[in-house]
Amino acid sequence: MAHAAKSGERSEYSVLAIEYVGELDNPVTPIILSDSKAGAEWYRDAVMRRSAPGLAYLHVVPVLLLETLASETQAHKGIPQSSETVSATIVTPKTRNVLLYDAASAIVLLDSLQERCKLQEALRLDLAHFENRIQVTQTPGPSSVMIANALYCMEVEGNPHEGSSGEQKRIYRVRYVYGAVDPNVDKPDELHLISYDSSGKSAWLYEVLVEDRNEKGYTLTWVNTARLREEKGEWVVEDALGGIYTYQRVHKVVERISRQQEQSISVQDVKPAGLVCRSD
Repeated sequence: MAHAAKSGERSEYSVLAIEYVGELDNPVTPIILSDSKAGAEWYRDAVMRRSAPGLAYLHVVPVLLLETLASETQAHKGIPQSSETVSATIVTPKTRNVLLYDAASAIVLLDSLQERCKLQEALRLDLAHFENRIQVTQTPGPSSVMIANALYCMEVEGNPHEGSSGEQKRIYRVRYVYGAVDPNVDKPDELHLISYDSSGKSAWLYEVLVEDRNEKGYTLTWVNTARLREEKGEWVVEDALGGIYTYQRVHKVVERISRQQEQSISVQDVKPAGLVCRSD
């Protein structure tokens, strides 16, 4: 969810500030962007009232980029889920607006901002770190056994949508994200998993929903599958169900997953007892 909290205050500076306002055991360092050092320091010292440099990441960016990021933030829409955890403050010489986001919506916004500032590596890394910190407020992630079981459903049992690589593996090389990558489409208990082949040149994206959890097991329901290939250091969607929107969404999901740490899972970890694989 995103909505304006207050507006109307004036300043001589232009600033975009991103702060964590939810509950965490350890604080999340705010990010302050301005087109001048004076503007960033003014917001930190006068608005946030934090004089210690280590308590905020300050970034001076070109005017055009600041306007682009502010517009992206202003235009971003979330969906009602839980309480607000992130605030984005947009300051211009004419006004000040504060937008509040729940964790899922904030993650989508931070992904979009990272896309806009690829040439500003320090800023992009700070945004990525901020995003990683707030991910802990989401639904607890799956165990390695659940990851292995998802691979069992998709690559061993297969599914009617040709979502199996057909490669016999002893070790699975995977990356994954658990939760709603796109809160307008995904569900909180959705697993987005990339399984790479042994050459590292092709891969499969599997998206499954974890349902009916109980003491005996759970159900993994197939949601989507896409075939990927490596091209000039980037993963390209080679085949996916649906039209152009599906390809655009899959590309976004793959970019998000690719920022996660790669893991190796042995096929011996697959424990299908109590597991139900479903494709509808």
